[in-house]
Amino acid sequence: MLHVANESIPDLRRSAPKSVFASCYGSISTMLGMLEELAVDAPLSPSRFSHSVHNTQAGLFSIWANNHQASNSIAAGDETFAHGFLEAVSLIQSKAGAEEGALFVTGDESMPAVVADRSDAPEGAYALSLVLEPSNEDCGIKLSIEAGAAGGDTSIPDALLFLRWFLSGESTLRLVHPLRTWVWTRV
Repeated sequence: MLHVANESIPDLRRSAPKSVFASCYGSISTMLGMLEELAVDAPLSPSRFSHSVHNTQAGLFSIWANNHQASNSIAAGDETFAHGFLEAVSLIQSKAGAEEGALFVTGDESMPAVVADRSDAPEGAYALSLVLEPSNEDCGIKLSIEAGAAGGDTSIPDALLFLRWFLSGESTLRLVHPLRTWVWTRV
């Protein structure tokens, strides 16, 4: 996640935007490793613990980029990407966020083997970083929500479905989940 954040925003702007980091599972490999150490009464490393919490990526980015702006960490199950995107959009809707936009970074590492067969997470690691800026009324992307339904594509992370849609030029993307369907439309 930190790599794509670095690549998505120019050096001179890294300290300016508010940010949202979204991950379904956070640093799950680190956390599972610590649980294994606890199971055998091995001592835990405080620095390893500090890199296992859900907001690790946001904190490390803040330190590295000397960014003192507001930052949020989002986890919302299989709708994490959409909730993180909505949070980033809400940051740029305020007067304070309108000038600098918002950095939205989402991703997850591969599910460790010890839990992979119990998880419905897509296979593999991914990360996506977007710099969102306010649009004028003539162009941009509109996000809306419709009723949920069964049968959404769970084999590919929503962030990658969004990226594929964004690059395709198609007019609408629907990410279907049981509770709600997230709809992105080009304007």
